[in-house]
Amino acid sequence: MEQEKKRVTLSDILNYEADTYLNANDIELIRSTFKDNPRLLRVLRKILLPSIGDPEMPMEELGSDAWMAMREWDQIPADEAKIMMVSRQDALKFIAGGLIKIKIIANQAVESPEAKKLRMLKDSSK
Repeated sequence: MEQEKKRVTLSDILNYEADTYLNANDIELIRSTFKDNPRLLRVLRKILLPSIGDPEMPMEELGSDAWMAMREWDQIPADEAKIMMVSRQDALKFIAGGLIKIKIIANQAVESPEAKKLRMLKDSSK
């Protein structure tokens, strides 16, 4: 039995939406949770990125910076300390990037199906 050959049409290409790691339900959850809620993002930042450089951090919690606490820095060889600090910077950038992504997704304007169709028609008429 020979498989039936299907022709690809222009509409197949124009209507294609690539798979993404965050699906529509994930994005809706982010929007409904974080939109117009900067306080929640600040709390997440405080939990995920506690830093001795944060002016809001009380003296009693200076040990909350997991990267700095419980380390005897004077006992760590310089080359190892440098690796640890670079790793810390990379981790902080990664976490901060995630928080920024949440903020961007939460505050993106939601496009109605009608507006999307109209935009696609305008784009395809050029």
